Amino acid sequence: MTKYLAKLREEIEKFEEFKLEHIPREQNMMADQLAKLASSNQFSGGRKITLLSAAKPAVNSEEEEKREVEEVFIGENPTPTWTTPIVQFLAKGTLPEDCKEARKLKLRSAQFVLIDGDLYKRGFSSPMLKCVNPDKAKYVLREIHEGSCDNHSGGRSLANKVLRQGYYWPTLLKDALSLVRKCSPCQRHGNYQHNPATFMKTVESPCPFDMWGMDIVGKLPRATGQREYLIVAVDYFTKWVEAEPLTKIGEKRSDEIHLAKHHLPIRYSQGPNCRQRNSVPRREVKKLARGI
Repeated sequence: MTKYLAKLREEIEKFEEFKLEHIPREQNMMADQLAKLASSNQFSGGRKITLLSAAKPAVNSEEEEKREVEEVFIGENPTPTWTTPIVQFLAKGTLPEDCKEARKLKLRSAQFVLIDGDLYKRGFSSPMLKCVNPDKAKYVLREIHEGSCDNHSGGRSLANKVLRQGYYWPTLLKDALSLVRKCSPCQRHGNYQHNPATFMKTVESPCPFDMWGMDIVGKLPRATGQREYLIVAVDYFTKWVEAEPLTKIGEKRSDEIHLAKHHLPIRYSQGPNCRQRNSVPRREVKKLARGI
């Protein structure tokens, strides 16, 4: 009570006239009702009373008030946001040490203005937009997207609505698109996406042993049976190799290899020097092709 008395005497000096009057208990109906309110659920009067809970005394000494203020300012350590360098430059003229960063900050700060401690972005044909921090930006997006109106619009439409409401931050469009993608009602009731998840690629149908390539290799070192040439056939798909040794290129057994027996299509080829050593008549090649 000593603190309250000291505070009362301090406030009395500010008035020209002060009168202290005692009100009897029988006449002080409001104080009586307040005293009974904790134990009674009914109130005879029709006036609404608001209860306030005080966690600490309403009157403190100057030392305690100074200590509380110091604790509040020392405990605050705000995380730097995108508005911090702009506000520091507009308010105090603070610039980064790097010359390039300082020049960028000057050019960027020309688009903003500081009014009563709040940062606003200027527009060409629109009113000034209030700049908000990331924490408040999330609240603004959710309130417009799924707040009282519960519109659940698309990402670009949501970003435009935020601008029309007078708010701005650099990652507005990106945050709006991200919120719509993560919104459960938007995903459940949105239109079906018929686009493939990945780019379409052509797939070759496997056709083994459908096309073969055949060539004659030689002249090779003479082997057993006087064999000096080799006729080779390779499958285009599986790279399967069929080979048959020959004594002479023009012998009749060249049309009896494994490919001709199965009537498979063959593409013939020959090297640049093979034509000079080739003694197979053209009619024999035509006959072999007709047989296949």
